[in-house]
Amino acid sequence: MIPGANPLSRRSMAFRRSWSSLAAGAALLMLAAFAGHAATAASPSTQTAASLKGSTAAIAWQIAQQQADVDRAFATAKAQNKPVFMYWGAVWCPPCNQVKATLFSRSDFVQLTQSFVPVYVDGDKSGAQQIAARYKVSGYPTMVVFRPDGTELTRLPGEADPERYMNTMAMAAKATVPVKTLVTQALQKAALTPEQWRLVAFYSFDTDEQAVLAKADAVATLRALADAVPAAAELRDVRDRLRVRALAAEADTLDPAKDKAGAETRATALRGPLLDILRDPARSAVLADLWMNVGASLGKRLAPEAAAEREAYFAAWQQALDGAVAAPKASKGEQVDLWAVKVQLWQAGQPQGKLTAAQAQQVLQTMATVARQTPDRIERQSVIPSAAYVLALMGQFDASNQMLEAELPGAVAPYYHMLILASNAKKQGQKAAALQWYERAWKDSAGAATRIQWGTGYLQQLLELAPEDTARVAQGLQRFATELPPEADTFHARSQRSLQRLGTRLKTWAGTDAVRLAEVKAWQQKLDGVCKRVPARGDAQTQCRSLLG
Repeated sequence: MIPGANPLSRRSMAFRRSWSSLAAGAALLMLAAFAGHAATAASPSTQTAASLKGSTAAIAWQIAQQQADVDRAFATAKAQNKPVFMYWGAVWCPPCNQVKATLFSRSDFVQLTQSFVPVYVDGDKSGAQQIAARYKVSGYPTMVVFRPDGTELTRLPGEADPERYMNTMAMAAKATVPVKTLVTQALQKAALTPEQWRLVAFYSFDTDEQAVLAKADAVATLRALADAVPAAAELRDVRDRLRVRALAAEADTLDPAKDKAGAETRATALRGPLLDILRDPARSAVLADLWMNVGASLGKRLAPEAAAEREAYFAAWQQALDGAVAAPKASKGEQVDLWAVKVQLWQAGQPQGKLTAAQAQQVLQTMATVARQTPDRIERQSVIPSAAYVLALMGQFDASNQMLEAELPGAVAPYYHMLILASNAKKQGQKAAALQWYERAWKDSAGAATRIQWGTGYLQQLLELAPEDTARVAQGLQRFATELPPEADTFHARSQRSLQRLGTRLKTWAGTDAVRLAEVKAWQQKLDGVCKRVPARGDAQTQCRSLLG
């Protein structure tokens, strides 16, 4: 996923995490570790990972750069009677690099992929955004398992620990009923097997684009699913997982500003089952991936007001998080993500919202230690931005900046780190420095879709931080339009959404000001020239021209 509203959403992390949110000020989706590394490929779908860089080389990827490549992969799947495992990622994406380093590099995972036709889609390759639109994938990374006939079976969560991930993937390889159907059956009180319940519980609801779980129905659906899980001891973790998701979804609907008493009554009811799980080390430990994803928001939303009760509540959280951090299987990236939740809940538990001196020192030492103990360059693409984010959470911007700047020369994708440097400057009110970093990140970024996302992000920051500098805005718009690829992929999926957000911001910026309106018109004229050069087949020209209004 890329910069998004909740940097921690690394595992939902629905980088599935968007630049516009980051651009809006919450800049750092670095904590979203979903899965797989987007390696660079030079030739067609028959090329295997032997020519890919890094630890994914042993996986026999079929490289999909065009929809025809995907069609060929499914033809192979039918011929071999194997399911398809599709991985959608990007080179810069921290979660992608995290899973590449900790999952895709494992020999047992490589062996498991031999039961599939593995398809790798690099979001920056020409044609990739059209593939994304076809299969409704958005955030990086997204991993989907299909039947050979193209029916989607499940989406896999990149946040699960490697063993659990592989167990879920192995179940998916044998599955015949899509998770969407299983959810419907469960809600109708049909009997599911334990394996089917696990497929439901470990489904990546965060990356399914509401195909299985509509946002409007999330609370009721998740609650009903949790209630429907059989009482068998072997399914306790399944019940707890669905229960925590239901609690988090309902907590997100609480609005004390509109109904303080009602919100507190509901929060009190939700705290009971949450505390039961938090206070049981065995139950809470297996939910570490959920704590990374929803812990900070859930913890703060359900916090009681009474001082004594509040202290006990946050103590339960810290106990659960400490256990997860200390788990032998926790990777460096997972440890940092959990520390990010710890810091936010420490802050929420303090009267002034600040860490004690001892807590701050502990965090500083821990982040420095994790950085030293992560030698792998690919894993560092996830760990260093995440650690820098934790430091920034505490207001330790100098330490955060030093860590990031020291990493730039050797980073897999330093232009991602530059976004965090920009965000740090912005949070300190240093507008000029922030814009310099945002612009440099755009200039140094690589890949068609990434450059569109980074470019529109810089321009939106410019409109927010220096709206009066019309000349700079005009210069940026013209440069951006000049390099916009006149290809169908430019006007699909992530790239199209980035362009739409920019268009909306430009209209707001221009208002009724004649000079600004003239610059917007000049941008639209330049864009119209791009539209005319886009291939006539398909709907790309229509998509492009929709941006001109």
